[in-house]
Amino acid sequence: MMNNTFPIMILHEFFYDTGAECHITCGKITTMKLYADNPRRVTRKQAARLKETMTEFGDLSGIVHDLSTDEIISGNQRSLVAQLLSREPVITERFDPPQPDGTSAIGYFDFNGRRFGYRAVTGWDEEKRQRANLVANAAGGSWDVDLLANMDAALLQGIGFDEELLAANREMASAMAAMLESEKPQISQNITELFLILVDCETEAAQVELLERFNEEGLKCRALIS
Repeated sequence: MMNNTFPIMILHEFFYDTGAECHITCGKITTMKLYADNPRRVTRKQAARLKETMTEFGDLSGIVHDLSTDEIISGNQRSLVAQLLSREPVITERFDPPQPDGTSAIGYFDFNGRRFGYRAVTGWDEEKRQRANLVANAAGGSWDVDLLANMDAALLQGIGFDEELLAANREMASAMAAMLESEKPQISQNITELFLILVDCETEAAQVELLERFNEEGLKCRALIS
């Protein structure tokens, strides 16, 4: 039986798309293009925020190690799985003074013959470490439920998606589409296209708090219970 969740439906007027296209020829990057079936989408506001965090924190996609506290800020689970906590990274470049984002060294860990990026940072206070960790775990953007629904279920389950969650997302997407269709005359007065984001909240109190915050930011939201 599916547990009660408290989703919030956020209505966005557009998705941000750079439109950039690239191709790799003989090892030289000339132009690249975005993966067409990427189920992750980002709005202009999210893209602007992503750019800000990239400037402030640098690349958080690899193992980010704060030298001041000896803590792993980003890549905790990968560090555990690959047993990297007791190993020394291979340093390929050092920066003295550190770069504006705090980077003092970059390199990699060797794991089963493959290289996984490592970055050492200094000068971050506790607040910045916490924000960087949250940003690294947030994974900018939102899921395109329609694309996920059309992907092979075995593929999604193989990388950690739960079938119950996928089914719930599909049902919720259908319910939201029906609701929007019934309200189309009112909505179409102001919005020509609608793109939906579903946020699952663990408690009703968390749902109310998020709903109030999103409304303050000017986002058009609806509270749902599934």
